[in-house]
Amino acid sequence: MNFSEKELKKEEMKSRRKKIISIIITIIFIHILLNIIRVSLTREELVDESIPYQEVEEYTTKEPEITELCFDREFHWDYEWTEWNDDKEGYASPNFKLINLENESGEFTVEFAFFDNSLYPYEAFYEKPYETVEYKLPWEAASMHSYPMKKRLNPGQEEIFTSYTEKKHSSSSYWAYADVEPPIHEICNYTAEYINVIRNRTITKYMTEKTKKSITTSMTLWQLFIDYIKNR
Repeated sequence: MNFSEKELKKEEMKSRRKKIISIIITIIFIHILLNIIRVSLTREELVDESIPYQEVEEYTTKEPEITELCFDREFHWDYEWTEWNDDKEGYASPNFKLINLENESGEFTVEFAFFDNSLYPYEAFYEKPYETVEYKLPWEAASMHSYPMKKRLNPGQEEIFTSYTEKKHSSSSYWAYADVEPPIHEICNYTAEYINVIRNRTITKYMTEKTKKSITTSMTLWQLFIDYIKNR
């Protein structure tokens, strides 16, 4: 091989090497561009979506059942006999102290029945409640009766009831029972019993449905190319 052929061959190899390098550089440059340049793609996809809906359901709970029991009751009261008035001849006038033991006010009515001591000895009935001796000492057996006296007493109040009642016989000796008519008030008691009760309530539940949605994604040209190859 002469010198010119050697030179020619050498130049040819140089030229081929330059082309290869140029191709490699071009490929690298294109690959870089493909991974730098991004594009936005919008496409419809089926996605799972939670859809709320309402549903009425029954549930059992315990609730109080209130029972009201009411009844009428007389006021509680107490009394005390004090000295009689003797300033009016021919008249009997006891002093009867009445005490309201309730925490509310009410109107009391008091009436005296006077019994002749010679017919019904006081010692036989002393400090005995009238209801225990009524069978042998009827109210109608009294020689005189006072007029009914009405007074309103506040809670805990004490009040003297007195009445000048003319004697049936001015020379006779009399003693008295008092008929007390207290006010009436209503007493109510409440009891609560817990019972099972079925109620309704509205609750929110969720169900999953496939829905179409437009999805916008950003990807490089290289990713777009790979995606295209996969989906072919």
